[in-house]
Amino acid sequence: HNIVPTLIVLDAVRAAAGVPISLNSTYRSKAYNNTLSGAAQRSQHLDFRAIDFASSKMKPADLAKIARGMRGKKFTDFGRNRNMPG
Repeated sequence: HNIVPTLIVLDAVRAAAGVPISLNSTYRSKAYNNTLSGAAQRSQHLDFRAIDFASSKMKPADLAKIARGMRGKKFTDFGRNRNMPG
């Protein structure tokens, strides 16, 4: 599935930030995406390659800085969070 690589990076952002995150938007159907003001017509959400997220414990700009710092890095698996199975 297209979302798996995105989830792996998001988990790395969460781990690096050390704060819980909330998902605000994941997959969008084309019909739903068309109802959103300002949504790109070819949004990555349509292909399940984007997640809008936030944390009540960290400013969006700080989360974005962490995410930008991960560009170009290789990610191969979810972190081993003790609260996650496996």
